Amino acid sequence: MTAQKGRIFISYRRADSAGYAGRIYDRLAAHFGEDAIFMDVNTIEAGLDFVEVLENAVRSCDVLVALIGTRWLNIKDTEGKRRLDNPQDFVRIEIAAALKREIRVIPVLVDGVNMPNSTELPRGLKSLARRNAVQISHHSFSADAYRLISQLELALKAIEKIRENKVAQETAKQISKEKAAEEKRRHKSVAKVLKEKTKQGANETLSLQKSNRESIDSSGIKVKNDEKK
Repeated sequence: MTAQKGRIFISYRRADSAGYAGRIYDRLAAHFGEDAIFMDVNTIEAGLDFVEVLENAVRSCDVLVALIGTRWLNIKDTEGKRRLDNPQDFVRIEIAAALKREIRVIPVLVDGVNMPNSTELPRGLKSLARRNAVQISHHSFSADAYRLISQLELALKAIEKIRENKVAQETAKQISKEKAAEEKRRHKSVAKVLKEKTKQGANETLSLQKSNRESIDSSGIKVKNDEKK
């Protein structure tokens, strides 16, 4: 299957599921191609807005795979606050951007972890709890990875179909617009010809009337001259 660059985005926490992220990346890259998988924003240049960088990276993808391990929900920062509650948390930004743009999000639950409830998630991520998830574990990794690939194929095919339909609709709309414009030009051209013919007919009528008057006047003069004779 041919995929475009950046079609699948892998979102994960390094302190939670980095090992699984690497293994999943390898499987997906082998199947879809490396150019189709986006996993890390390794470096963000100085002066750039990292939120915009992350959102743009997510926007370039069609599907986001969200790896959720045992520490994903409640891992804390150096101040003892839950990372997920921080609006500038990278994982939160990535998933929220995908959900906001209605990009397909597939939660991947690692090693039997439960899907978070909406009440446990911050604003912008609550709808994640309603997404159907894929389970993956160390003992059945190959089978689980295959199942994930199958789900991704279905998602990408559905997205491609939507894209094709959209292109077809836009093409049909453009054709209809061009036809309407051509019909308008044709009517305008016909109207112009009719106007010119009407004008020409009117001129011919005036010319004929003038010619008739001159003929009548000429005849009248001739009669008078004959009478004089």
